[in-house]
Amino acid sequence: MSKVRYLGVLLCVSLLANLLFLASGALYVFYVRKHGGVARFVERFGAPAPITLNGTIDSVVRRSLFETLETSSVDSPTVFLGDSLTELCEWNELLDLQVLNRGISSDTTVDVLDRLDAVLALHPKAIYLMIGINDAVEGSSVADTAGRYQQILQTIHKASPTTRVYMQSVLPVLSTGSLVEALGGTGGPRLNQWVRQMNQTISGYADNKSIFYINVHDDLLENEELAPRFTVDGIHLSGAGYIVWKQRVLPFLTRP
Repeated sequence: MSKVRYLGVLLCVSLLANLLFLASGALYVFYVRKHGGVARFVERFGAPAPITLNGTIDSVVRRSLFETLETSSVDSPTVFLGDSLTELCEWNELLDLQVLNRGISSDTTVDVLDRLDAVLALHPKAIYLMIGINDAVEGSSVADTAGRYQQILQTIHKASPTTRVYMQSVLPVLSTGSLVEALGGTGGPRLNQWVRQMNQTISGYADNKSIFYINVHDDLLENEELAPRFTVDGIHLSGAGYIVWKQRVLPFLTRP
């Protein structure tokens, strides 16, 4: 290659590199910066990590137990189904009613779908479902989570058409709670916005015939967040929080 030709190629490469640099700068100034910076750009357009099945020891033990207890001494039982918010409560004592607790800590909609057969094997009269906050923490979009939530409802209806499903709203969080602060940044406001959008979506699934929506969320609010007196860490409820939950669901539980 002649020296003149070599310099010409080098000049073209240099011009192309400069054009790419200018284009990148323009993209940042006119779009990325305008829409919240690099972090927001990655969050919006980057593919979130897929949600995998809950593999905690709590999940392994309780799944094994629930699969063993596929029959119940209670005919057509009422089942509370969800994550740690459900698992951590002594429902029989709180409600003074006999219900089956099928909550597992850290569960997401993926996990509930995966273990739904063991719940349906009980032939439940009613299922009180609260699930979704762990999907939000793990970065699943409202649309994806709501899609899986709808699959849960469809699976229940197909396998057990007479089972009534009471969708309990996803609960708010407290930004200054220790568990929420550990998420860093704007974890609290982001989660609360996600929760509001999720609740708006799933409330539309109610037909008030076999699927009902129970708004526990609003009863726990203070300044658009979970009230400090109702939580121990920003996500999990205190005893006072469970009393509020009880007051909201008890009228549904005592229906014939």
